Amino acid sequence: MPEIGCPISVHARLTPQACAVRDRGNEISYLELDRRINAAVRRITQDGPAAGSRVGLFARNSLDHIAALFSLWRAGCVSVLFNPRYPVPAAKALASQLDCASFVDDSDLAASVAAMPLTGPDAAEAVGFAADQAAAVVFTSGSQGMPKAAVLSCGNFHYNAVGAADAIAVGPRDRWLLSLPLFHVGGIGILWRCFSAGAAVVLGHDEQDPAAVLVRDGVTHVSLVPTQLARLLEGPGGVAAARALKAILLGGAPIPVRLLEKAVAAGLSIHISYGLTETASQVATSSRLGAADAVAACARVLPYRELKLADDGEIMVKGAVLFQGYACASGMEKPFDADGWFATGDTGELDADGRLRVKGRKDNMFFRGGENIQPEEVEAWLLKVPGVAAALVAGKPDEEFGSVPVALIRCMRGAEVSRALLAAHLCRSLPKFKVPADFFRWPQAEGPEPLKVDRPRWAGVLVSGEGLERIA
Repeated sequence: MPEIGCPISVHARLTPQACAVRDRGNEISYLELDRRINAAVRRITQDGPAAGSRVGLFARNSLDHIAALFSLWRAGCVSVLFNPRYPVPAAKALASQLDCASFVDDSDLAASVAAMPLTGPDAAEAVGFAADQAAAVVFTSGSQGMPKAAVLSCGNFHYNAVGAADAIAVGPRDRWLLSLPLFHVGGIGILWRCFSAGAAVVLGHDEQDPAAVLVRDGVTHVSLVPTQLARLLEGPGGVAAARALKAILLGGAPIPVRLLEKAVAAGLSIHISYGLTETASQVATSSRLGAADAVAACARVLPYRELKLADDGEIMVKGAVLFQGYACASGMEKPFDADGWFATGDTGELDADGRLRVKGRKDNMFFRGGENIQPEEVEAWLLKVPGVAAALVAGKPDEEFGSVPVALIRCMRGAEVSRALLAAHLCRSLPKFKVPADFFRWPQAEGPEPLKVDRPRWAGVLVSGEGLERIA
């Protein structure tokens, strides 16, 4: 397999003093980051896990976390990435099931880095990876059941970054906010896109004022899920800060048309994206959206990816970005057909120019009297109703029709909607069989709302109807 240059090593030689990571105003150069990584590699190879071993990482975003990832990869190890909010005993049990040689948390990282000698030669040595070298085990979102452990290679991350640059240019003077966690494939994708271009990664540390972070650190690019963009635009100074960005990569969840229209009208550089864990993040990304693009919301398939639709509309992908398989008790599950295609479980359609529009999850679809209903389609129309902030649709068992749609509605602050209003808006655009038979109020959240809706949980609540208030 071809060798890929470690992007940090490459720029430690080409632009050694250029900023690689900006952390609360402190800048770490490519040369300094390269030295940190090499020092860690020496410790790993002396008394750490052997090449090919899996190492569990249970840590928040930090400079140490970034250095740990690349040091493990240079030592030939595989990082198994855990959400640090996961219960520690459960994470350790899963790490044991996946044959992790060790388990590293934030305190371990801090202690390890403190013991490292950070001096070294001025000229960095070239470091490379084999394209098929397993790099990370990343857990899928689990939106359709238990998360799966996807094994991604260095080549997957490299070619994803190179292809992504075809849609959004990134250069040495740019700064990309690490707005997604490093246990998520989107977070790792930001690292590879930045380091491949000699740009800087900005650590955000979950500050309460995202607009202030964008301005303070001179951020030029961000990756956001729709909830993050909505919060940014609602906050003080958010629109002005977002307008100054070169690019906003938006994806990770269904995108409300109203949010796209608001962002485009504000003059923001919005690029919608479709991707998945199994392809090291992006598959298709749009050029900057104009006013006419908000409703269509189509994305162009990027280089190093191939995409086709099955007869039932399911999106199939393959290419240099496609993962190696799922880690499991028997070794590796490879869910590919005879020609190497991977069935994503998502449904979509291609326009005349070959651009992709995602319709929803195949597993979410249900049938009412023989007519298929894609919940995401109904939800998209509900989000156009004035006063509706969020919507979720599911199929409730029915003796006559098999299933009927029902909806969960969260209203904007101070807004109120009625069943008649909701049904009337939907009947203007959808056939009657797709209009929910009942509408319920979304229960008040006990804590902060997550960035992505837990669909299986709320669909179950909606179908049972227990504890829900019907909208009159």
